Amino acid sequence: MKLTKKTKGNRKTMKLLAEFLQEKFGKEKTEISFTVKEYMDYANVTDKNEEEVFQQLTEQIKRLLNYTCTLETIEKDGSFIEFNIVGAVMYLNSKFAIKITDETTIIRAFNKNWLVDYVTKGDE
Repeated sequence: MKLTKKTKGNRKTMKLLAEFLQEKFGKEKTEISFTVKEYMDYANVTDKNEEEVFQQLTEQIKRLLNYTCTLETIEKDGSFIEFNIVGAVMYLNSKFAIKITDETTIIRAFNKNWLVDYVTKGDE
């Protein structure tokens, strides 16, 4: 499996966001929503106001759209599948919403740390 990310970001804060999202998705959900306050509580953010955190989250969440996963077969015919991890992000009615792709749900079944691994390994 090859993980890629097309843009650079702050690895520590992206990992924290990935941990938060991974926990929200759990084992079954394909769509989640949350408020800035929920994230601030999870991340124990006390030195920034909600507007500052909103700006940071917006940038980081949009960045998730750039993460891809490539699965290659062991066959010598060059077979592979490449897909985006996150299919859609949105901010509406004071909540962020994120949807993972159908392909990601399959990968998630084999790796309990799926999103954190994608974010940290994609940055390498």
